[in-house]
Amino acid sequence: MEKLTKYVNPNIGTIGHLLQATAPTVMYPHGMMQISPDFNSVNGDRYLADRIKCFPVGPVAIMPTKGNLDTGSDFDHDLETSCPHMYSVYLETQKIQATYSVTEHCAIFEFDFFEKSENVENHVIMIAQGVKAVSCEDKIMKTKGRYFNIDAYALCEFSEKPKSIAGIRENTYKLSFGSAKIQVKIGISFIDSEQAEYNLNKEIPHFDINKIIEDGENKWDVELNKIKVKGAENDKRIFYTALYRSLQRPYNLSEYGRYYSNYDGKIHEDNGSEFYCGDGLWDTFRCLHPLQLILEPETHKSVLASYIRMYEQSGLMPNFPFPQGDRAFMIGFHSASLFADAYVKNIEFDIEKAYEGVRKNVFERSMLPWVNAPATELDEIYYKNGFFPALAPGQSEFVKEAHKFEGRQAVSVTLEHSYTDWCAYILAKALGKEQDAEVLLKRSQNYKNVFNRETKFMAPKTADGRFIEDFNPKLSGGQGGRLYFSENNSWTYTFSVFHDIDGLIELFGGKDEFADRLGRLFTESPGTSKYDFLKQFPDSTGLMGQYTMGNEPAFHIPYLFNYTGNSCKTQRKIHEIIRLWFTDHPLGICGDEDGGAMSSWLVFSAMGFYPVCPGKPVYDLGSPIFDEIIIAADKADLTIKADGASGRAKYIKSAYLDGKSINLEHPVIKHEDLYKSAVLNLEMSKYN
Repeated sequence: MEKLTKYVNPNIGTIGHLLQATAPTVMYPHGMMQISPDFNSVNGDRYLADRIKCFPVGPVAIMPTKGNLDTGSDFDHDLETSCPHMYSVYLETQKIQATYSVTEHCAIFEFDFFEKSENVENHVIMIAQGVKAVSCEDKIMKTKGRYFNIDAYALCEFSEKPKSIAGIRENTYKLSFGSAKIQVKIGISFIDSEQAEYNLNKEIPHFDINKIIEDGENKWDVELNKIKVKGAENDKRIFYTALYRSLQRPYNLSEYGRYYSNYDGKIHEDNGSEFYCGDGLWDTFRCLHPLQLILEPETHKSVLASYIRMYEQSGLMPNFPFPQGDRAFMIGFHSASLFADAYVKNIEFDIEKAYEGVRKNVFERSMLPWVNAPATELDEIYYKNGFFPALAPGQSEFVKEAHKFEGRQAVSVTLEHSYTDWCAYILAKALGKEQDAEVLLKRSQNYKNVFNRETKFMAPKTADGRFIEDFNPKLSGGQGGRLYFSENNSWTYTFSVFHDIDGLIELFGGKDEFADRLGRLFTESPGTSKYDFLKQFPDSTGLMGQYTMGNEPAFHIPYLFNYTGNSCKTQRKIHEIIRLWFTDHPLGICGDEDGGAMSSWLVFSAMGFYPVCPGKPVYDLGSPIFDEIIIAADKADLTIKADGASGRAKYIKSAYLDGKSINLEHPVIKHEDLYKSAVLNLEMSKYN
């Protein structure tokens, strides 16, 4: 097994282009225990921090000190080692080397003070809610605090008995030691303190941190080796870091056969199917879940089962299921996409129960953004007239359920729910629910009702069915375009039709007109200063004209050239985007990571194919950046040979799958091709 963790650089993306930066997280794939230093960061840009305040470990935090009660320390990235499975840093203020690693539910720290304490004691500061020293004789401290904003338990065991324990302020304790090197093991649980102790004894029965580091490295190498690539070393670092990010969510919250669910406040048996939580489907339905479906089909089954469990426990099918509960974030009921994609790609799940939850969403719940409520009068207009109504200019919001800041986002709601309804249609049709299927299929065409055939832009309509006058597809809608759109403008959302791209092309008047608008998207000026545009649309980072690589609704757009017979333009744009916006640098992710969404786009696109429409068992070909890619994940087995792609050869001159020619006018591969031990040969060229 190749050692691929050496290519992962967790500091990629730790400076945000405008909004949220990533964190250098140490964890197992999907692990419950996740640790990143609590940095004294500047605007959330962790790499710019010059000081570490402490190390949060589930419901507790820990920090070593020497002779004073200051729990923070200056640090230098040149004296730091950051990996998926371990982190080590020299704390300059305290002159202490701090190193830690993790398992599924536990962590181990080693603090090297470099000298025994005589005149100055060596200390470990512990911070948590409700700290209680249970048995100093046995070197044990039990704590209860909050993790993921729910009650959690921690059991801490020290490599030697503290000389003393003293409370220094509320929920903060100082433990003093005489040795020059101290190890601390911490087990956590959402169930109870006894389970935390069991987890710790099961996973870290010793104080050998090097063994835990080695085990963690092996754990990550197994996952990273599911995709092997040949190409430039720099590209490997970018790729495997993206793969590491793609394998973090959702989190496995099972604890050896049991799990606590905040969806009903109870402890459950998992019956052999682990409980996963911590997801945001508006971000992850597009390519994160399709990637995990390929690489981790058994895990994906458990993820699907977990969504169904959360529905059964709470009465609602979640869309942003966090451990503390479903969050009413963004728009769309994209659990429908999650299940539809799994169904057409032959992943097993309880389709009856899944559809029961999805049906409740699409027929009974409000589509209002950032709201969890029953259907309102606005939803009734969608059901009856086929579009979500926008407020008229100057009209005040009168629907009490509407979010005061997020507004109606009326056009985006119509577009994304057209896709949601299509996904729900797939499930209804599979179950023989013909009446539902007929209604949902009709509603899947609602995107056409907000297309202005005169301007050829998606545009808002008032409840009486009239397009709003003087609508500007670049700038209308206020902050983030929220009156009409979700974080983007009409230039982006006009292309937000995944399930019926041919129908969208017809609205434009044909492939030539559609291709012309696509081309203009990448060169169109903002219509104002770049400063003012980004002030209004702060999510629109990674700008190329009006194209915004830094936000999820743009992910599929470069692949749409394939649908116009111009696949060479898709190939060129994919290379340009990767080379411009994904680098081996703290600024190397051009938008919000959003739980692996951005990184999974990079993984797919760097391999040369992408799921434009989850719910269809096909992938559009783009242009790989590696000379060879081998996918060897569980049942999936595909080799892609593309000599020259790691250089400047971006154009595909011919493509053969197991000797059978692929039509380059619109090149695709089928999902089933991933399971045939197939070889995809691509003849690459620098010239179109």
